[in-house]
Amino acid sequence: MGIKSLPQLRSLYFYVSGQCNLNCRHCWQHKRIDEDSMVPDGNNAEIPPADLFRVIKEAKELGLYSIKFTGGEPFMNPLFIDYLNIAKNEGLRVVIETNGTLLEESHIPRLKALNLREIAISLDGANQETHDNFRQKKGAYLQTLAALKLLAKYKLPVQLIMCIHRKNKDELGDLLLLAEQYKVNSVKINPIQPMGRGQELAEKGECLPLSELLELSKYCRENLSKSFSGNLFFGLPISFRPFEEIRDRTFSVCQIFSILGLLSGGELSFCGIGHNNRELIFGNIYEDSLPDVWKGAPLLNELRQCLPKGLKGVCGRCLLKSTCLGECRAEAYERTGDLLAPHWICQEALDSNLFPTTRLLPAADKLKE
Repeated sequence: MGIKSLPQLRSLYFYVSGQCNLNCRHCWQHKRIDEDSMVPDGNNAEIPPADLFRVIKEAKELGLYSIKFTGGEPFMNPLFIDYLNIAKNEGLRVVIETNGTLLEESHIPRLKALNLREIAISLDGANQETHDNFRQKKGAYLQTLAALKLLAKYKLPVQLIMCIHRKNKDELGDLLLLAEQYKVNSVKINPIQPMGRGQELAEKGECLPLSELLELSKYCRENLSKSFSGNLFFGLPISFRPFEEIRDRTFSVCQIFSILGLLSGGELSFCGIGHNNRELIFGNIYEDSLPDVWKGAPLLNELRQCLPKGLKGVCGRCLLKSTCLGECRAEAYERTGDLLAPHWICQEALDSNLFPTTRLLPAADKLKE
């Protein structure tokens, strides 16, 4: 693959910390956060600011314009504010993903100075019992509300993220009332992914079946969104969205061709999946030049060649595969060991006769008739 055909590296997903102060029941990166695996994986490592600066400079030569700080919990890393300073000085657009429990007023001046797209904060229930039980930390709910109050006071852009499951599905309306109270810009409802600890929830029957997810998505679109002043998103693949949303592109998809994950130990991967599946690490900032990795990593080039034409199952038949690219490739690999496997929601929908037939190419056996 020649350099002229390379996609631009538009966004860096920086997994700031290998540690988290919560113990969330759905965490898909549990292998790096569990206490017994932290030290062997180097997950307590902290990338020196000078090395992050070097990586960003290299990435900007490839087209970088945004950075997402995520975790673990990014505010647990004592160097996090230094990282934010670098992002500001380099003019990068910034997204921060946090549970909100460690946000303090002393952080606000630095946050205000950023070219900040949004701070994404997790809130998995409209009351203390639901959220604290899911996050497995007493007091987490009140700490998160304190962060939302602080961000609203200083008019910083916030997205609230709720992972939907059987024990909080009836709290959607009340959650949106909280979002209005704290002047939240958008709310995203995510199904729990059957990976990491989320797989255990699925096995226990706490995840919602696809039929209920589709009903809730419709209810959010046709009812709840009309009473909420911000934007309300339900995290289903785009094949399940109305034509108008697809036409107007009012959705987001994983931009796997234009992102790179930087892990807390300096490893480079598609995203945080490299923490769970070490075979998906294709470089390290202490050993490799970022441009060399972006241009020459076999895994990256293989995916560039195979997506979307090599997608399997329902994803290979989907009319929207060139836009969706199979949704989350990390989930597909975690579940099957195959980066080209179909997305679980879409495949389950097809097998249950719930996949929209207008979004499908005929099956190969139908074409032969």
